[in-house]
Amino acid sequence: MMLSAALVNIKQGAGGFKQNMNAASKNVLLRGYFKKKKNNANDKEENKRRNNR
Repeated sequence: MMLSAALVNIKQGAGGFKQNMNAASKNVLLRGYFKKKKNNANDKEENKRRNNR
């Protein structure tokens, strides 16, 4: 019983975290940070593709 309750709490917490991150990414003050982070991830993926050719 305690394990299933813990799993429910974890799922709810993860959902709440996702909502908070989505809201933060739309915040004017944090938008640049998330845009930069996304661009860096895209650059890394592109570099991997180039190196695998």
